[in-house]
Amino acid sequence: MEKQTNPLKNSRILYISIVAVLCVTAIIIGIVAATNRAKPSPDDGSTTPPPSSGTQQPEDDGGSTTPPPEQQKPTESKPSYLCPIAGVVNAKHDTETLVFSSTMGDWRIHTGIDIATSLGETVRASADGTVKEVWEDVMMGTCVSIDHGNDVVTIYKNLDEALPETIAAGKTVKAGDAIGVVGESALEELAEEPHLHFEMMVSGEPVDPLSYLAEESVSASLTFDEEVFED
Repeated sequence: MEKQTNPLKNSRILYISIVAVLCVTAIIIGIVAATNRAKPSPDDGSTTPPPSSGTQQPEDDGGSTTPPPEQQKPTESKPSYLCPIAGVVNAKHDTETLVFSSTMGDWRIHTGIDIATSLGETVRASADGTVKEVWEDVMMGTCVSIDHGNDVVTIYKNLDEALPETIAAGKTVKAGDAIGVVGESALEELAEEPHLHFEMMVSGEPVDPLSYLAEESVSASLTFDEEVFED
């Protein structure tokens, strides 16, 4: 007589088989998930190091127009001129304060400086240039102006009427060349001691010549009236 199959036993076997398959599947899924978590994501930025905080130099974009300090053009210094004569500066340049004129007996501005010296003392060009004009002024006597370029002109007044033959409009001169001698031709300053009235113009405006004369030349050639320059 054949044994009958126990339905309950078969059900248990099937249940155990299903549970075993599910467990194996869960283990496989867990392993795969753990492996994926260990790999870096291609878009999480982990392969690119973060920029350093403020230590990176900016890349040269090729459009910078500012040259390095050593290539920048230095500020041009004010040109220096030689004293035209040696002596004592007894009247200063002043276009704002009226100065009493002992010759004219009135108060007026003084557009140049007066350098007291000996009658007949040689007057020399302060710098290279071209004689711009030679003329006789009613009040300031024999005058010579020299154009030094860059809108700078020096003017020498109260010269003797006899000038060197080389001093004429259009003639070139070098710094230190004789352009005349101190005379007594300036009626406006005739009561003053013999002197050169020396002026300087920059861009058509009168300036103080002492601001443009070389310090070495001033030290070697000029002294100053203490009463005039007491301030």
